Amino acid sequence: MSAQVPTWTWGASFGTVSDDKVNSLAADAAGNIYATGYFRNTVDFDPQAGISNLTANYVDVFILKLNNGGGLEWAKRIGSTSFSAAELGQCIALDPVGNIYVAGQIGIDTVDMDPGPGTFYLTGTSSRDAFVLKLDAVGDLVWAKQITGPQDELPIAMVVDVAGSVHLCGRFNGTGVDFDPGSDTLLINSAGNTDSFVMKLDPLGDLAWATTMSSAAPELEEALGIAVDAAGHVYTTGVFAGTVDLDPGPGTVNMTAVEDLDIFIQKLTSDGQLVWARSIGGNGPQRAEGIALDASANILLTGSYPDSDTDLDPNAGTEIRSAWPNDLFVLKLDSASNFQWVRTMGEGAPQYCRGIDIATDDDGSVFASAYLTDSMDCDPGSDSLFVASVGQQDVLVFKLNDGGDLQWATTIQGTYNEIPSALALGDAGGVYVSANYHSPQISFGGITVNNASGGSSTTDMVIARLDSTDLATSLPTNTDTHSPGAVVYPVPFSDELLVSGTDANELIQLLDATGRVVLRARTTEGLTRLNTVALAPGAYVLATEGISGARARVLKW
Repeated sequence: MSAQVPTWTWGASFGTVSDDKVNSLAADAAGNIYATGYFRNTVDFDPQAGISNLTANYVDVFILKLNNGGGLEWAKRIGSTSFSAAELGQCIALDPVGNIYVAGQIGIDTVDMDPGPGTFYLTGTSSRDAFVLKLDAVGDLVWAKQITGPQDELPIAMVVDVAGSVHLCGRFNGTGVDFDPGSDTLLINSAGNTDSFVMKLDPLGDLAWATTMSSAAPELEEALGIAVDAAGHVYTTGVFAGTVDLDPGPGTVNMTAVEDLDIFIQKLTSDGQLVWARSIGGNGPQRAEGIALDASANILLTGSYPDSDTDLDPNAGTEIRSAWPNDLFVLKLDSASNFQWVRTMGEGAPQYCRGIDIATDDDGSVFASAYLTDSMDCDPGSDSLFVASVGQQDVLVFKLNDGGDLQWATTIQGTYNEIPSALALGDAGGVYVSANYHSPQISFGGITVNNASGGSSTTDMVIARLDSTDLATSLPTNTDTHSPGAVVYPVPFSDELLVSGTDANELIQLLDATGRVVLRARTTEGLTRLNTVALAPGAYVLATEGISGARARVLKW
């Protein structure tokens, strides 16, 4: 039996000497990639030999389409003529016929929302207004809508259902926010410091409904993820502090955070009425970043929890986990919120890791992106797969099967900060990841891309593709007791692999993907150094015998 990791097939980096960020990804069945975010100055959005420059007046929205080979199809800009107003692309989604939807923010200025030769103006009325626009499959404007209020309206996540209805969630504050982008008005007031919203637009961009949670200042809520099932039910997740009423209707379903921030999960009908609401909490701040549904409408969440005991079962049962200092989780519930399983990564390691985005495929397999700050075991089961952060924060991408067992994990690494922003599944086996990075250079597999500034003072963006087709993912069974004292690093490794925490004179064996022993050595007391220069890049299993009895999956670049 064997284990392999997917191959990074390409990576595309974009940026200038200023901060530029990609915030959201979508992918179609052909493997075309769509992205949005914001940029400054002039950016060449052609990652290959050509040049396709877009110039921002200050901070402008970009909308980008790449083909499944990483080549540019087109790039669009949304911005004002002002040199002081910022326009931000926050989320992007597709409908079944290939129309493209983008949501974000505009500042106090007049913005041309038509990325083509025509014009369609929206004028910001507050410090930050929300927008939603629809483009056809070639990037031409279909419609653009605006949500106005006196302060800040931020769409954070978006999904489009099979009928072409648009579902948005995010946060807002202030009184008299008009959530109807048409000629009518639907005024909603923020009761706390920051309140969350969920809204639905029909395929023409007209308001179907909008809801919010209610709390009193200084409390807050923030909706961070949204998904829709085949029946039109809407699922959201996010964070809240204090006591919050999670029923958007006339009823009351109060949830009180244990301390700091807790997680909420909410299911609404297709017309915005509450089905159920749950919370996850403990001492310290818990956070849910991403939500996805499988084909049976099972719910997958990812996020993080702090160093105190956290009950990750939102119902009457208990699933207590402790982190040090902050670990990531993947949680599976059924459509009625019943607990299925939870998997955590990072326990016992002195590092900070956080789940950012999550997706599922037709088989119910789970794909997620996260970041980590140190070496950790990212196998939530009885085996071990140690990965290490080269810089301050690196990107982790991993796959679990529908039962929560680790299938593979890989990283994007640099010497400073690399933070994932989104993950999407496209053509068969295609896993697409976006991240923003400070490092002068980042590497994944045999691919290296460079920060446009040449240093670490500004943020550039990267979009990369993993090919996970035809991977054998089962592992040799370890019948020994895993010793937490045995540590293997760095992972991924190159010319040398280090093993500590074993007794002297234990046998170490390194097995390749076919189960063949490719290296044998005896341990020394303290630290054992293995010369791996002659080994080909790929996945290996390292096994130690004797008292430690450790087994770990390790990767060589």
